[in-house]
Amino acid sequence: MNTRHSDTKVALSTILQSVIESKTFYNYCYKDSEPNGAKTIVTKLHVKDHLDRAFTVLPSNANIDKGRCGIGGTTLEIKSKRHSIFIVCTLGGIIGKAKDNPSIFPIHGKIKPKDIVPELKKATGYRKLFVTPDSFWKIIEAAKDSIGLDKLHSDYFVLYDEVHTAVTEAWRPNVLAPFKWIWEFKNKSFITATPCEINDPNFLALQNYRIAFHEPHVGKVNIVECKPFEISECVDAHIANAPNLPGNLFFFYNSVTEIAEAIKRNGLKDCHIYCADKGDNYDKLPDQLEVFRRDPETEKYAKINFFTTRYFECFDLMAENATIILVTDTTKPHTRVGISNKGVQAVGRIRDNGGEHDKPHMIVHITNHRSIKKMKSREEFKQEYDLHKTIIVPYNQYVEKCNSCAVKPFKSHQEPIKGFTDIDEDTYIATFSQNKLDQVINELVCNEEFNDLQFIINAWKRGKYEVSVTIHRSIPGLDFKKKPLKKNHFRQLINLIHDLETNREGYMKGYASKRLKEIQAESPLAFEAYHTLGIDCIHELDYDEKAINKELTKLHNKAAKVKLLPLLDKEFEVGDEKFSKNNLTDRLQYLYSKVGLKDIKNPDKPQTAHLVDFEREGWFRLKDAREKKDVNEPRMYSIAKKLFNLDGAAGECS
Repeated sequence: MNTRHSDTKVALSTILQSVIESKTFYNYCYKDSEPNGAKTIVTKLHVKDHLDRAFTVLPSNANIDKGRCGIGGTTLEIKSKRHSIFIVCTLGGIIGKAKDNPSIFPIHGKIKPKDIVPELKKATGYRKLFVTPDSFWKIIEAAKDSIGLDKLHSDYFVLYDEVHTAVTEAWRPNVLAPFKWIWEFKNKSFITATPCEINDPNFLALQNYRIAFHEPHVGKVNIVECKPFEISECVDAHIANAPNLPGNLFFFYNSVTEIAEAIKRNGLKDCHIYCADKGDNYDKLPDQLEVFRRDPETEKYAKINFFTTRYFECFDLMAENATIILVTDTTKPHTRVGISNKGVQAVGRIRDNGGEHDKPHMIVHITNHRSIKKMKSREEFKQEYDLHKTIIVPYNQYVEKCNSCAVKPFKSHQEPIKGFTDIDEDTYIATFSQNKLDQVINELVCNEEFNDLQFIINAWKRGKYEVSVTIHRSIPGLDFKKKPLKKNHFRQLINLIHDLETNREGYMKGYASKRLKEIQAESPLAFEAYHTLGIDCIHELDYDEKAINKELTKLHNKAAKVKLLPLLDKEFEVGDEKFSKNNLTDRLQYLYSKVGLKDIKNPDKPQTAHLVDFEREGWFRLKDAREKKDVNEPRMYSIAKKLFNLDGAAGECS
């Protein structure tokens, strides 16, 4: 039999094994795309389908690319009629699943191996153990003290859920711990929607499965491109827009410090932060500890919610008309998560259960980039680290010499190699770790995605997302360097108001309104002048605040005098009634105050009433009402004629 026929026989044998395990003939095909020549079994579904359309039970000894988040891989295994161990990346994911399914035995917190023993010894039903990578050892120890390792290895199927986290979460000291024991199990599989390259020989020997879709995209993401230091402003713009959205906002932003600053800047009250419950996180918002939440709960979200990477995977976000926002910033390393893995996982938290409003209102990625048009490839990094690996041998030689002389080696000598080796705590001897090297190279490659906007777009497209791009329009700041400072500041405020009012569509809805309110509070005069006089009139007045104030006062008084006429008509009647000068001016002053007439020279004060106002303003003609026009007799007046009517303006005094 030639090589070609031999390959065909192996392929058919593999497909038969898969069909027997999964009991389905749903669009299987082969794809020779692996560098090592391995075959990948591809199943094509519709985006709305779940994994039970491809498998009735998850295949064993498999590496499964499930195609999209929330496709039901964990649920399928929970329903399976076999004992299962689920390795789940986060404690929140375990707690959430355990709340929804009483058959789950969660292993977390203070649970010890002895607490697991009764579960392993149960005689009925199927055991469903959920454990984080850090606590996997507890199951091993519990089995040693109960059913024995042989029975554990033969009877339990292990599913490493979201296996990409073994690569993306290098900061977790025990994230690779399960790999010490998992290969001893007869049946195990690894599953994720965002595969990362894992070069462990045992992993490469697994059968690969991949879910593809008939549709070109699983969703749509809008990238909001920012300049290097515009991220905070863009976040604020989306927060300002929150009242205009049909649902809640969910920010995935891996920096409690930046989240705390956003809350302070925007004075947020109706918000929650979901992050690790550590003291240093709480210290960043000591006066607002009520915003912290330990675990997400459906229907208990605030209008605005923030999640750190603790919640980028392994929990189901169920919210109607949700707006999902991923925030990354090249100037803040903690926020710079890999788009094609962590980013896709974060926006994939939303669950569509077929409800009318289950689909997200929109998915947004706020980001900047370095404007570097080159991106170093994974292969280039591998070649570099092939060279770096060569320093392990001389390091170990140095350590052996130190050990032979009972001298403690310098820890500084470990720095160049500790990222891709395991260093023995007693002997200090270093052993190369392929799994750790995969972590290092993945981080380097993901960091390269932020070199340019096009690389960010490509990363989302690899995650099967349709991509659109919006450029964040920053509201101009005020330049305080120009002189004269006060006049220039006023001019800048007027021009900024003009820009915000005439170009509102260029800014995010709600963002321009928020800034206009801030300007109104900062400079009521500038705000009133623009909306009353207009930009052309202000320009003619050369932005002179005194001249503008005078013009505003004139317009204000003109409107006030219209309100004054009916009051004058009621207060003063034509006839022979006699009034002193003070009586007339006091009554007129009262009416001035009532309608708010202002002094032209000092608008903060009311206009002073004078006797001549009656005729000068065209309201009433007065006459001398003294019986004897003796110089010693006090002057008295009566209303001789009304010079206005309420249907028109005041008349001219003849």
